[in-house]
Amino acid sequence: MIGMTVAQFFDRAISWERAAEVFYSALAEMFVANLAARDIWLKMAADEALHVTLLETGLANLADDERVQALTSHQFDVAESIERELAEIRSEKITTLDDAYELANRLESSEINSVFQMLVLDKLDPDMRSELVRLQFEEHVARLAELRRTFTREERRALSCS
Repeated sequence: MIGMTVAQFFDRAISWERAAEVFYSALAEMFVANLAARDIWLKMAADEALHVTLLETGLANLADDERVQALTSHQFDVAESIERELAEIRSEKITTLDDAYELANRLESSEINSVFQMLVLDKLDPDMRSELVRLQFEEHVARLAELRRTFTREERRALSCS
């Protein structure tokens, strides 16, 4: 989509967050037999739902001139790269908790480092920006670290989907 506007980019970022929520909810169902793993995935899904709310609020608060501002070619390329990465992640087969953990890491690195730092954070008011960064880095990413601490790599590889 050449000529993507900031508002269209926000819409796309919101769709990515919703897709991530669905992904984590599905992981919770895949590992329903292991309450510790299921709980982490449910918390990750809830985090994504909150990200959607923050982005929707940010989009609603954009000034008209910001909404129609075109992305730079670099920003557009990053958006396209994220789309490709998300398509690859969706196509991956998950058979173990380690597969899920590795895909979650891929998802979070593509989403966080690209979308929020590239454009979204610059467009949010300072209070929303602080909240999103706090949620993302203090809580959301920490959940993956919690999973890594709770289950060794060998345990993650041994724990199959339900």
